[in-house]
Amino acid sequence: MRVPATKLSSRASPVSGRVEGSAVSLLLPVHHRFAYFAKTALGCFVAQGARDRGEGARHNKRSRGALGIFFPIPFLCIITGALLSAAPAVAADKDKPVTWKPITQALLRVNDQPVKNWNVYEENKKGDPLLLAMGDRYLLIQVHERKIFEIAPAKIDHKGAELLWDPATLPAEPLATTEWLIKDVGFAYRLGVRLVAENRVVDLQLPHPMDLRYL
Repeated sequence: MRVPATKLSSRASPVSGRVEGSAVSLLLPVHHRFAYFAKTALGCFVAQGARDRGEGARHNKRSRGALGIFFPIPFLCIITGALLSAAPAVAADKDKPVTWKPITQALLRVNDQPVKNWNVYEENKKGDPLLLAMGDRYLLIQVHERKIFEIAPAKIDHKGAELLWDPATLPAEPLATTEWLIKDVGFAYRLGVRLVAENRVVDLQLPHPMDLRYL
């Protein structure tokens, strides 16, 4: 009497890796059993490797995402530290006294009268601002802004022919002025202004070069 053949599965379990259909292996000849088990084990190994690669890819993707977020942080820290360290230096530069150089061949008249002891200084070659010294009196002239500030003599330091003054000590309020005149007269440019409180007209002529477009 023949026993009807039963269709059994010989799949490898993707979870446990155990070989199903062991009954089939028992029905095989001995010399075929080794090949059967080797083929089944190889299938389990390949399936497990695929799962490991899938999990590894997902882990690497998460790792790359994390690196994408955290990688710039050290550089941001370095840049922030550099800016913070540079801030005190910038503040120190702002508080540093500015050197004012004398302007030669300038002419000054007050109320149409010459002044005996005076000089005018500039911070840069544009001629704005100007620092006008008349005796022990110092006037900072902001030409473009049309403002004049009186500077206390104690705030001014002398260094040879030059003056040192810290712009951080600029008074809060300018002097009252009117009748501003800025004009190119050919060989020089002329700056005129009336000091309201004293009713004095300051007439200053500075030699070229002078960029009047800036004014």
